[in-house]
Amino acid sequence: MSKAAAAASLPPPPPEVAHLVDQLQRHHLAPDASLLSISAHSDLLQAREEVASERARYLEALPVEPGVGGVPDRFLGITSEYLYQVQQEQPAMTVDMVDYQRTLAREIEARLEAKCDALADLFAMDERDSSSISQISSARLPERVKLIIEEIEKEEALLLDDLASMDRKFAEHYNDDLKKTWLIKRCRTMNAKLSYLEHHLLRDTYTKETVPALHRIRKYLVEATKEASNSYTEAVSRLREYQGVDPHFDAIARQYHEIVKKLEGMQWTIHQVEMDLKPHHDHAGV
Repeated sequence: MSKAAAAASLPPPPPEVAHLVDQLQRHHLAPDASLLSISAHSDLLQAREEVASERARYLEALPVEPGVGGVPDRFLGITSEYLYQVQQEQPAMTVDMVDYQRTLAREIEARLEAKCDALADLFAMDERDSSSISQISSARLPERVKLIIEEIEKEEALLLDDLASMDRKFAEHYNDDLKKTWLIKRCRTMNAKLSYLEHHLLRDTYTKETVPALHRIRKYLVEATKEASNSYTEAVSRLREYQGVDPHFDAIARQYHEIVKKLEGMQWTIHQVEMDLKPHHDHAGV
């Protein structure tokens, strides 16, 4: 009662420890409460079954009568036929059956005791092996629990790191979303300002005084554009005419250009001579 009261007075274990113990009892311990793992327990049961079957085969192989038990009825090469033949050849002996039966009973009893002792030793060995395995497993249980707790703590640390990374990414995404919204509103504001400036510029440009001047400027630009277009068309037509002339026209044009240069040079020389002769003529007249 005192132990039960003390156990009842103890605080309940934390939920993590209770869950861990439940998982160990459910998935990792043997059903016979031997503190063995399921794999070790199944291996032990299989070994026990194999030992039991081997014992049964061994006991069946020890025939009480020759030829019984599925083994050949011979021992060290001696068969029952050979013993029968030797018995027939030897003369009959007078044996006291009472003494013979007593001796035989003692021999059978000794052999049975030896076999029972061997079987008891085997069972004791199995019990020692199972107890040593249970002791080893029970001794290693705190280490296993410690390793499991360390693995859980590592997983918890990794999960916390993932959670912190997700929080950072969420904060970055939230900030990016706010920045995007602010940039959209700023672009809309700038577009409205540009539209306002455009309308203001149009209002200041097209007034009652500037509209007639702009019409005159437009008329002048249209006329200038027409003249330039006509000049371009005329130049293109002349170029086509020039391209369609005889190939010797280039040499003739080059000679004409040289002759014109020579004439200009002669005219300049004559003009210089006249300028030089004019003062002498004026002096002679005086």
